[in-house]
Amino acid sequence: MLQHLDKQQLLDLFIEVGKYAQGEKVKGDQVNELFSRVGQADLSLTFEQKMNMVRQLIKEDKARIMILLEIPQSHESKQSRFRR
Repeated sequence: MLQHLDKQQLLDLFIEVGKYAQGEKVKGDQVNELFSRVGQADLSLTFEQKMNMVRQLIKEDKARIMILLEIPQSHESKQSRFRR
């Protein structure tokens, strides 16, 4: 589903989902467009269900998305964490 998006479309979707996750009111234009692009706009899902599905897809494909959007990833090792 997300593989069919170009960099700008993915960035717009990423921003919209981020705003939604922070509790901001969003219309869901990018999410609805994504479902339309893959021919699933007529699914009987609520906006929240669609948004949660997209959030899960982003979570599952996070590494590739971060690379594509050129977002630096933190490489925190387990050794740098606090230990007793």
